[in-house]
Amino acid sequence: MKRKGVFRNENGNVAVLMALSMTMLIGFVALAVDGGLALLERSRLQRAADAAALAGVLELPERPEQATEHARNAAALNGVAASAINVAFSDDRRDITVTARRTVPFYFAPVLGVNGASMSAEATARIAPLASGLKAVPLGVEHTTSLAFGTRVVLKVGASAGPGSFGALVLSGTGASEYERDLREGYPQLLRTGTVLATQTGNIAGPTKRAADEIIARCPSATYLNYPINCERAVLVPMVRAVTVDQNQVKQVVVTGFATFFIESVSSTSAGAEVVGRFIRRTASGEIGDDAPNYGTFGTRLIR
Repeated sequence: MKRKGVFRNENGNVAVLMALSMTMLIGFVALAVDGGLALLERSRLQRAADAAALAGVLELPERPEQATEHARNAAALNGVAASAINVAFSDDRRDITVTARRTVPFYFAPVLGVNGASMSAEATARIAPLASGLKAVPLGVEHTTSLAFGTRVVLKVGASAGPGSFGALVLSGTGASEYERDLREGYPQLLRTGTVLATQTGNIAGPTKRAADEIIARCPSATYLNYPINCERAVLVPMVRAVTVDQNQVKQVVVTGFATFFIESVSSTSAGAEVVGRFIRRTASGEIGDDAPNYGTFGTRLIR
């Protein structure tokens, strides 16, 4: 009889140990599976917030409504519903902060009374003036030119460079073909502030007219007030200061910063070709610098 009692006690101990072991096993499985799932979803949520902030900041500082729309669209493309993100801007509209939220359901943890986890991710993107620009065109505007949105500026003149313009610049090379390619497609390398550039000789009217006509034809119905974000008529133009002048002709300039102009028209006369642009504010590809001169064109970066 005593032995039976001993066996009954041992059986009870085994049952308790089995129950504890199963609880621990479920806990480990929940930690491994549901914990891993939570980490994965947290990473996805952060990527969605980053993508949304970078998409939205491209419309700053001028168009916050469009910035919000683009941020929500980017979040949706990354698997986060537009209704699940919040978009906020800094007072100067140079920063956009996107907060994304999601509830992740668990598969094993509900046995332990944990049904899921609420997660959030935040990303802030900033615009700042360009310290270097990619795809700049070989046209130059004098750095003291007064610019307000929509200001009409002559970007390229013929034999003499008038107020507000130093004519055509040498980027890839002095040849007419290199100049035309740079105007049509943009200079393929980073152009940095502080770079000294030579000016083109001659009026090179033919290359200017052909390249500008092609640029306008790529986005024919747009205006500087209404253009798609990928419209190639919005070109990056170096702001420059004369450093070498010979017989009233500017021979060299130094790049002081970058501005964006919407190419409105191009005309050709016996004196040369004249490209007219409207000053606009927008973002462009390149490196930013918080201390770079502000000519209304900005680069972007994630700051957190």
